[in-house]
Amino acid sequence: MKKLIVVFILCLYNMPSLYATPIMKLKADSLNLKNCLYTKTDSSMDISLLNKGYFVVKRGKGDGLFYTRFGSFMLDSEGFLLTSNGDFLQRFDVEASDSLAKIQIPTSNIKSCPTSNIQLRLNLDSSEEVNGKQRVTMTIYNSLGAAHYLSTIFTKLEANLWQVEIEVDQQMVASTELQFEYYGDLKLHTKDYDFQWNAPEGLTNIHFDFEGTTQYQYPFGLTYLKQDGHSAGSLAHITINNDGEIDLLYLPMQFTDLTTTYSV
Repeated sequence: MKKLIVVFILCLYNMPSLYATPIMKLKADSLNLKNCLYTKTDSSMDISLLNKGYFVVKRGKGDGLFYTRFGSFMLDSEGFLLTSNGDFLQRFDVEASDSLAKIQIPTSNIKSCPTSNIQLRLNLDSSEEVNGKQRVTMTIYNSLGAAHYLSTIFTKLEANLWQVEIEVDQQMVASTELQFEYYGDLKLHTKDYDFQWNAPEGLTNIHFDFEGTTQYQYPFGLTYLKQDGHSAGSLAHITINNDGEIDLLYLPMQFTDLTTTYSV
């Protein structure tokens, strides 16, 4: 896995020789942002602001908000995201009319989740010979978190019509058809398909979404593949992307979007 290297920022206040305190109340006096220092770190929770904004933090149990450009953060014992001074980084709480709230990272292990939805988009070459085949294989999970291999085999039956056979662990479990318009787009009534898989621990319902699949005179190619199942896992890595979104990586290899954005 590629390590994400981000930076944090120190800003000068009034005098070139004086560093700004990491936490401050916004004042009428402007900060000098021209002489900011950037330092590379190995922590994915060290981040910088390249615009003129501020991180919004709250100190202790008080109601007052403070502002800082010092983007070095850490987790406390309860998983809350803090500054190095112990101030709580704030996020937008969309469930409470965009009010501010503390950010808590779920650090406990995640439970396994069976696959119930699969999104698959690809292009099937319209120039393919009748009975020509293409295959896409993916990993899915049962309710115990065990991995299984699902394959979709696409067979051209005639112009604008393809058969889709679904195998799990090399056993045929279902079959459907995809129909295309003469101009290559998928007919909407064939974009969704539900089937049942007799998994070792019981019957499992899986929904296939083929929306966006095309049949152009262009080589076969997979453009999007996603399924919602995963095995049990433990938190291994936290990243904060350029849009302020927090992503969590659980091992074995499960990415989760925290669906929260820090406030600037």
